[in-house]
Amino acid sequence: MASKAVTVIAAGTVVAGRIEGAEDVDLFGRIEGSLKLKGALKIDEKARADAELDVTRLEVRGILVGNATASESIELFGTARVVGDLVAPRIIVRDGARFRGLIDMGEPAEADDEAPARRPEERVRARRLHRPALAAGARPRPAEADDANAEES
Repeated sequence: MASKAVTVIAAGTVVAGRIEGAEDVDLFGRIEGSLKLKGALKIDEKARADAELDVTRLEVRGILVGNATASESIELFGTARVVGDLVAPRIIVRDGARFRGLIDMGEPAEADDEAPARRPEERVRARRLHRPALAAGARPRPAEADDANAEES
C-alpha cells in the first residue's frame, strides 16, 4: 500500500509567499502569505501560520493568524490560538483552544436560495459597520434635533 506524500516545514524554517500543492503539509516552522492545498495542513504546537488558508482538512495546535477555509473539516486543539474566520462544513473547537473570529459552517439549503452567500471578509466588514465605536469615556453625540434646540435657546 502506497502512503501519501507529506511535506514537512521544519522548526526554524520560515516560508513566505504563495504555496500550492496536492499533498499534506506538516508545519513545525512558520508560513507567511497564502497556502492552497488539496490535502491536510497540520500546524504543530510551536508552529505559526500568518496566512490565508484554503485546504481540505486543517488541524491547529499552534498559532494561526488569518482566515481558513477547509472543504472537509477544521479542528482546533487545546493548545491552538487562532485569530481569523473559519469556514468548513465541520468545525471542532476543543477545550482550551482560543479563538477570535467568525465561524461559518454553511447555511441550510432553503436559505441558500434566498440570500447571496457572503465571503468571510464581507461579514466582518458588515459586523464592524453596525457596531458604534466610542473611545473610553467618550459620550455619544447628541441627535441633530437636540443641536437645533440648543441653538434656539
